[in-house]
Amino acid sequence: MQTNALFYKIHKRTVSTEDYVNWSNILIENDVSSPSVDIISSFSFGENIFEVEVYFNRALNELEIHKPTFEMCARAYIGDLANKII
Repeated sequence: MQTNALFYKIHKRTVSTEDYVNWSNILIENDVSSPSVDIISSFSFGENIFEVEVYFNRALNELEIHKPTFEMCARAYIGDLANKII
């Protein structure tokens, strides 16, 4: 899941621990890492979402990622859905 698509799910309050873990795994696959991203990738899908969100916010700071506009988030999420259909 792209970062912007993840922010869409956060905005809509439909985000899950699985979303955060998948996001961190994609970053690692693309050679983007930080201490908090590594920690998120080690969580199981059943972990407490509040704990994962603490590390997610730390990862955003470590990677200097800023919250995108809602329009950018929605476009990214639609793109992710289209890729799943294909």
